[in-house]
Amino acid sequence: MVRQRVRLLQPRSAPVPVPRFETEPGQQAQMDFGVYDIDFTREGRRRVYLFSYLLGYSRRQYLRWVEAMDLLTTLREHVQAFH
Repeated sequence: MVRQRVRLLQPRSAPVPVPRFETEPGQQAQMDFGVYDIDFTREGRRRVYLFSYLLGYSRRQYLRWVEAMDLLTTLREHVQAFH
């Protein structure tokens, strides 16, 4: 029992840090959708999506609320992010 208690009290080792993935300007970006259920005043609860486009080099981010996660929306938001 003493050994079990000592194991619980011993400090845990810190996790090994993950090296950052660095790229040159214009080489890489990441895109994702977030899903949110939001209560609107007039419409009540509705599911909406947050389109996110993040540039790898500068970490500059484009965010936009959208109503769907379909291909047309994805392509349209990529074009808007490029602008």
